[in-house]
Amino acid sequence: GDAVYNRIENPEDRFAKSIYKNLNTTALGKRALSVVTEVLSLSNLPETRDEIIKSSEKITLEKKLLLLGEDATELNVRTTDLSQFGTIHFATHGLVSGEFDAVREPALVMTAPIKIINSMNNGILSVTEIAELNMTGAQIILSACQTATDYGDTKTPGINGLTGSFFSAGAREVIATQWKIESISAANLMAAAISDGSLKNAMTQQFISNDTPYLWAPFIKFKTLTRSDTRTVGQT
Repeated sequence: GDAVYNRIENPEDRFAKSIYKNLNTTALGKRALSVVTEVLSLSNLPETRDEIIKSSEKITLEKKLLLLGEDATELNVRTTDLSQFGTIHFATHGLVSGEFDAVREPALVMTAPIKIINSMNNGILSVTEIAELNMTGAQIILSACQTATDYGDTKTPGINGLTGSFFSAGAREVIATQWKIESISAANLMAAAISDGSLKNAMTQQFISNDTPYLWAPFIKFKTLTRSDTRTVGQT
């Protein structure tokens, strides 16, 4: 959470000149340059830091690793053994296919790199890259816009895009969003869901506070079927 996208909101930002120097000298080609340039255009989401910290505080029996700010990089995610974590929570910008000219598939946006070394740290964690990770048995929380399916150029129905890629990586459960979300209400909702152990109960409490569906109803839970789930469905 709290990934760094727009490094030049502050004119005195010491990283700005370094970034543009590296963008001009990288050997990755125009498409890679375009990706990072578009990431730099996004607004920062400082409230996602509180969301991740609050969520982490509710998780008491699991090993923890918080990747915040400058640490919330694509490279750190891809080089961490994610199979050791029971819950993996992303709070960031989500992209559908075609939302950026240079991004052709759904993706999560990570901290914009100071220097592009290779495609593992261009700031975009795509569905192809996610599917290659090992998240066996994990609960995934995608607190980002439109992550339940690909609402972009492909306009495909059903579970695909970001949600599907996490199941390909071995996730047992994915909590995703059906539309663009408001980050503060999303943070409160996810903290409550983790604390209570129930997304449904958290949504009910949010509804009592504010019955606007945009705020309490964006999240939806997908899970893999176990053998006992299959028997239950067959008996219904």
